[in-house]
Amino acid sequence: MFRSSVALIVLSLVGCGRQSASPKAPAVDHSSHQEHATPPDDHAGHQGMAGMTGMAASAKFVVDSGGDDLKHGESTTLRFHLERDGKTLREFVLLHERVMHFIVVRDALDEFQHLHPTVADDGLAKVEIAFPTPGKYWLFVDCQAKGEGQQTVRHEMRVAGDSPAVAELKANVPVVVTEAKTKTEVSVQRGEGEWLVTFAHRDLAGKALADLEPYLGAMGHLVVIGAATGEYVHAHAETQSAPDGRVKFAAHIAQPGIYKAWGQFQRNGRVFTVPAVLEVD
Repeated sequence: MFRSSVALIVLSLVGCGRQSASPKAPAVDHSSHQEHATPPDDHAGHQGMAGMTGMAASAKFVVDSGGDDLKHGESTTLRFHLERDGKTLREFVLLHERVMHFIVVRDALDEFQHLHPTVADDGLAKVEIAFPTPGKYWLFVDCQAKGEGQQTVRHEMRVAGDSPAVAELKANVPVVVTEAKTKTEVSVQRGEGEWLVTFAHRDLAGKALADLEPYLGAMGHLVVIGAATGEYVHAHAETQSAPDGRVKFAAHIAQPGIYKAWGQFQRNGRVFTVPAVLEVD
């Protein structure tokens, strides 16, 4: 079951190009209105995309440049490639309009970015990134090499400095989060072998939004990461439209514990992110 408690969530704004976490926190109202999981040591999996068959052995994330002496708050160009058995993966197919989805979170789950590296013909990937605070960061690359199934490759990087203290994550779903002139109700329901997560979007006057737009080939993206386990889930909306402002996701979460979730949506050409904290028993 999911439990409700009071917590302050840090909101990260993201866009389709280079995106960085924002220190701004959304207004949170705790009154209720009622894929595929990837463990820390498993590189495979991504919920809701094609290409789940034909999975080859896990690829390895190799940093080519930009990963040394990282300083928080400073932009760096990170160059990397994926390889298997010493051979670089060179060709990738589009997944939701991008060849790579690059998810970056701090291990405290207080920082979140969704970026899209460019990939050259030789397989070298490049992405501009700034790490907002010191600490350990988890990098997840969702991709599909040509002729293979889809996979998620995980890597860790550390940014020098004293990591800021953060409050312990506590479950707060069901919750209402206000951001970008939108009030979103987040609720969950257990399904068969999955958790159904619903984001009901309204304007500040309480009217259901009818103008949500597709973002990267879906009506919404959902990333869920385990606070203690590091389990990673990336799901996509169950429907191709949301005329009533309701967007639902089916997230397959394998292990019990506290999870941070970020739902991403687009309205008037602007991507906004809605965070929530879940507890899975």
